[in-house]
Amino acid sequence: ALGPDDLPELVDLGFSIQGIGECAAVAAASISLEGRRRGNLRRSWRKTGEEGATFEVLTAGSSVEAVMPELKRVSDAWLAKHAGSEKTFSLGGFECGYVAEFPVAVARLDGRVVAFATLWTTAQRSAFSIDLMRYADDAPKDVMDFLFVELIDWGRREGYAAFDFGMAPLAGLEDRPLAPI
Repeated sequence: ALGPDDLPELVDLGFSIQGIGECAAVAAASISLEGRRRGNLRRSWRKTGEEGATFEVLTAGSSVEAVMPELKRVSDAWLAKHAGSEKTFSLGGFECGYVAEFPVAVARLDGRVVAFATLWTTAQRSAFSIDLMRYADDAPKDVMDFLFVELIDWGRREGYAAFDFGMAPLAGLEDRPLAPI
């Protein structure tokens, strides 16, 4: 990853620097459900678990391929409900070969996959992030809160230093007359 200290060298190499958004990465050890501010999230997570939801991270390859029909069912239903198509620019799209290349976090209810997220991990465990996220119509109401809480806890247990919430395109950019579009 490049940081502010790398900018002068990049400019010397002929690169131009242009902001495209802001990224939020949080130390995995610092994320907690404790306190009043996290009460709603804590209740959502607990309620979904009490409804019988379970969590698992499947390793890339054959473990993911074994549940690919379930993942596709969830993805197809999600796309139909959200009246859209795959973005495939700022997020991955559901392509079986692509999905199988990554670990996948799944939430199950009665043994059925009801939500999933593909994961981007780093070899040195410096950070992990999510890419493609989908949930079924019949999933518990707060299944994505459940998935996120469980996923962050998984990352902490696996020794990842940070959870990267991803990029917010165009966030934090100034609106000024000569700013590039």
